[in-house]
Order: sequence, then structure tokens, then C-alpha cells
Amino acid sequence: MKPALPFKFAANAIGFFLFQVSLFAQANLTVSQADYSPNSISKEDIFSIQVDIKNDGHSSAGQSFIFFYFSTNTDFSDGEIISRVSVKALSAGETTTATIAYPIPRPLNSGTYYLGFKVDAYNYVSESNEDNVFYHPNKFTILNSVTPNNKIPYPIVFVHGLVGDSYTWNPFSDDLDLFYGLTYGGNMNFCLNYDGNTSTSSFTSDYRDFTNLNNLDIGDYYYVNFDVDANGNTYLGDLNNPIESNQSAVFKQGRAVRDAIKNVLQKTGSEKVILVGHSMGGLASREYLQNSIIWQADGKHHVAKLLTIGTPHGGSNATSFGVNGLDELSEAVRDLRTSYYTGYSGCYLFGGTESSSQIFGLALPFVNIDVNCNGGVGQNITGLNQKYYPTDLAYSSIIGYGSLLGGDGVVPENSANINNYIAVNADTFNYKEFIQLGVLHTVLHKRTPLAMKGLDEPNEYAQAYNIEYGKLYFGFSTIQPLDGYEVDYDDYRVSINQTGKLKVSVLDIPVETFRINIVNANEQIISTVPSNGKSNIETEIQLASGTYFVEFESEWTTFSYRFPYAFQVDFNPVVSTDEISNQTFASKIFPNPAKDEAILSFVSQENDKIEIIISDITGRTIDVIQQDIAIGENQLKLDLFNFPSGIYTYSIRNSQNIETKSFIVNK
Repeated sequence: MKPALPFKFAANAIGFFLFQVSLFAQANLTVSQADYSPNSISKEDIFSIQVDIKNDGHSSAGQSFIFFYFSTNTDFSDGEIISRVSVKALSAGETTTATIAYPIPRPLNSGTYYLGFKVDAYNYVSESNEDNVFYHPNKFTILNSVTPNNKIPYPIVFVHGLVGDSYTWNPFSDDLDLFYGLTYGGNMNFCLNYDGNTSTSSFTSDYRDFTNLNNLDIGDYYYVNFDVDANGNTYLGDLNNPIESNQSAVFKQGRAVRDAIKNVLQKTGSEKVILVGHSMGGLASREYLQNSIIWQADGKHHVAKLLTIGTPHGGSNATSFGVNGLDELSEAVRDLRTSYYTGYSGCYLFGGTESSSQIFGLALPFVNIDVNCNGGVGQNITGLNQKYYPTDLAYSSIIGYGSLLGGDGVVPENSANINNYIAVNADTFNYKEFIQLGVLHTVLHKRTPLAMKGLDEPNEYAQAYNIEYGKLYFGFSTIQPLDGYEVDYDDYRVSINQTGKLKVSVLDIPVETFRINIVNANEQIISTVPSNGKSNIETEIQLASGTYFVEFESEWTTFSYRFPYAFQVDFNPVVSTDEISNQTFASKIFPNPAKDEAILSFVSQENDKIEIIISDITGRTIDVIQQDIAIGENQLKLDLFNFPSGIYTYSIRNSQNIETKSFIVNK
């Protein structure tokens, strides 16, 4: 949009007007100018904001924060905080620019909104004027349409627990929608007792995948649902599913996880997924991971991380006495048992011979004893906790305690810690809540701050997430486990196949201390750039071919998980003079950073007609230029007067070739 009109601040909720004063030589933080784009936007698309924060006072202002709001009115009575970013210390008269990229959440109502700002949001700075709420006078429109796009490196696959369903994840995923604008990709239905006979457990007759890829969208997260009948219909909350599909053997659940991953990889084109399992869903995920024979067709598991929440890795002998539709003799309960009776461990978890078993010393056999679901009984079983486990992914476990029944009321503390059963060095998060009779287990997965801890990006280089060049991602500065780092390290991997310049740009920094580290294959930091309190930073370094890691280091705060940072990595090959004649256009832009105009220089091998497309950091097209050019070197002046500060790319193309590079506008 065009340069902003004057801003106003709130005065006792009566109105907004521009006011600026300095008393007693104090600092005074104001919003002096702001730009945003676009003027109308679909949900889940990226909204870009640039705002200038100025210290109009006569004294220095220390480091602070600015909040961003959306509101349908100018008193912000219904305002929604959409982001917070750090503001560096400012001397008297100094201005700094904060740049943010924000995905419009689907739950926001369509309509027109004002964009608001609250500088020094936590009142860190003593000011001559503490009325720090400003708004942009021009409204923008959120459309009712949706433009799904991926915002995290790998999609999440949620797997529910015993007698659960896809509704299990709604409280957490609602926050993923509202806080982060993540995209729901769809639900995948699996019937695990297709023949309707609970007394048998043959995989070939029991298993059906009812997922229709056409009903899935490209998204950031997906549900797996076992609460399905033989026609593929979902029960969705009806806990009296007579065929007990969601109470079936973990063996079959693991195969469903396999096919869910296959479906998501096929739909999204992603390299890997993140698995999140609540309760028995964590065992279903382990069943897949620990049986390489059922991995994907290329022989790889394609899992970047496993988060288990209240999962009974060591089993559970808890009972609900038939409450909540639970069949105490079901296949699932059989597999969850730590022991069937004194001296006999649970067969699925700890191995042994399939046999008729007793519960509490009573002759109450399970509906069937076919643990490996092959139609035979009396066979020797290798327990899940005795099997191979892959170590090339990240693990984390959330452990609840505080129930009067012990642990989270269903799963003992030691049983919920995956490290007690397989040596994967998982991050563990203990969560205490004083509750009655098992309630905590049923809500543990609904605690968003807790789940976000477990979803933290890897802090080990060997488990780093692979990322693409030129794509905008969002990451999170989250609280670390008690025995972990005092800072949050988020590690990403990039591969370079020729000498060139790696550029890393970070926006929306929500913490006071943040750093970009470039790390080589020997795990040595070769470049580091601190934020020094700024909301957006970047670095560029020339590197030879090889594997490198981009690491974001942040000093997390209690609520920093709530406000994601955004980042993009670009790579431009470095060419010698001898190579220029072989390069498509050998283009460059100067000055870079630019302000109101720049010169684009490029070489053509023939008289030609080209098209130049300029896009912002979200990939949105800002300008298109068509030009006839002559053989040799050409120069074209670019008008950047109405371009807000930010990162842009230009693509030069003719009928045969295309060349894309990035540049910066800094007002």
C-alpha cells in the first residue's frame, strides 16, 4: 500500500489523535510510520507489516517489545494480539524498523479490520507519555476464501489414543489455527476390525484404509482416526462403536500410521512428517517406527520427530470399570497391560507366548490373544520394548503426574518416560496438575504450552530438519526441559552443491536475545549474527559446496512459544568472469539494499523479449515488467518508491530460461 497516513494513540478510550511530548527528559516511543500488504487477503495467506518505531523523547529508551493487533474498531475493544516482536534500545531521536510476516488464521471472521500497535507493551521504558497504543487509519479486508500453504518444515500427523477419535486433538489444533495460522490438511479414516468379529484379529480381514486423497488438502497437520465402522463412517465421539475399531491391536494401528504417512507424503510432497501420539497413539507410532519391514516403499521411515503425550511405554494396568465405552477385554487393553497377572508380563510390550490370560487372578480371557494379528495363536512374541528402534529422528515425551491414583491417573510416571524403555535420549517434560481420579490423562494433550514444548525443533545437528531455499518458514522459541539447554537451539540443514552465498533472513523475533549461527559439517560455528534486540536480522556468507546447518539460538521466555519467528534461506551461486558467458543472465541489482529505486543489470545472449517478476518474501507478485532487450549488457531502472521495507525476489525469464535472485528494500 502507499505510505501510511499519520497515526493516533488511545486517550482514555475516547478517541485517537496524534500527540507527541517530552517531559522531564524522558524517552517517548511512538509509531511514526507503517505499511502493510496486501489490502485484501485470504485466510492462511501471509500478511506483511513494516513499522517504524521512533524515540521522540530526550532520553535513551532501553530494549522493549511491540504488540500487533487486529480489530474491527479503533478502540480495540475486540482486538486480537497477532504478534509481538523485540524492539532494540533507541537513543533519543533514533528510529528502528520492525518487519513481520503473519499468516491470517482461518478462525478469524472475514470482514474489515484495523491494524494496531502497542509500543513498549510490557512498560519496560519510563516515558514522558505512556499512551502507547496506535492504529493505522486505513482498514484492510480479510476475505472468506482460504489460501492454504505450508508454514512449518514437515507436516504433523496426530494419532489418538484408546477410545479416542479425531476430535481428541481439537483443543490443541484450534490453537494451532488461531495462534499460528496453520493449515488443517484433513482426516484419515481407518477401520481396524472390518469383519466386525472381535473374537478374531487377523490383519488381512480386519484392516481397511478409507482415506480418499482427494479429500485431503496440502496442510500443516492431519488427523488419524480409528473410530470408524465397516463402511468407513466415523463415530466421532460415540464411544459405543460395536466393532471396537478404536480398541483394536496396536499391531494394526501401526500399519495405519504407515499408510497415514504414505498418504500425507503423497499429498504434500514433503520429505518427512512429525508424529504426535496421545496415550496409545504413541505406541501405534512406535509400532511403525520399530518395525522396519513396514516402512515406506523406499525402505525409509520418513519421520523427523516423535512426540508422545501420556503414552504407557511401560504399560498400564489402570481400569475404568467399563466407563467411557471401554471394553476391559479388548485387544487394545490386552496390549496396554504391564502384566496379565502376577509373574506374567504384558505380551505385546515385553514379549512372551500368546496365551489365554487372567486379569487380577480371575479367569477373564481377552476377546482374543492374537497379538501379532496373523490369525494364529500360541506364538512367541518379541515385545515392542525389545525391538530395534531408529535413532535418526528426534524424540520427546510429556509425562503427567499429580493424580491421586499416581502418575496422570492412567499412566505411571516411569511408564510415560520413553527413555526408560528405549535409549533414544528423548527430551522429557514433566507436567504436574493436582487433579482427581485420572482426569489429567484425558486433558494432558489439550495443554497447548505443554504440547508446543514437545514439538520444539531439534537441538541436535544429526536430527536437523531439511529446508528448501526461497521458502518462508515459521519456528518457535520454546521452554526447554529442566535437564536441557538454558537457551533454545533450533537446527536446520541445507545442502550446497557449488560455491555461492548463503543468505539467512529472520523476521518476527519475539525475544530479547536471538542469534543466527552458520555451522559446518564438523559442527563448528563459522558465522554468528546476534539480533541485539532487533526484530529482524539477516546474514550472508560465501560457502563452498557441502552440508551446513542454520541454527537459531534464542533465550526463550514463558510465552515466546505463542509468537513464532519467521525465516527464509536463499542461495546464490558465485560465478567467475569466465563463467558469466555461460550463465543465463548474470544479473545483479544495485544498490542492495535499495531505497526508492535500483538498477537491475543483466546480460542477454541475443535480441530478445523478457519478463521480470518481482515478488515479496511470501511469494506474492508485486510487479511484472515486460521488456524488449538487445544482445549484451542491459540495465533497467526499478521504481521502488511504494515498496515497503523487506526482502524481495526478482525473476528474469525468456522463452527458455529463468534466473531468480533476492534483494532488500530498506526505507
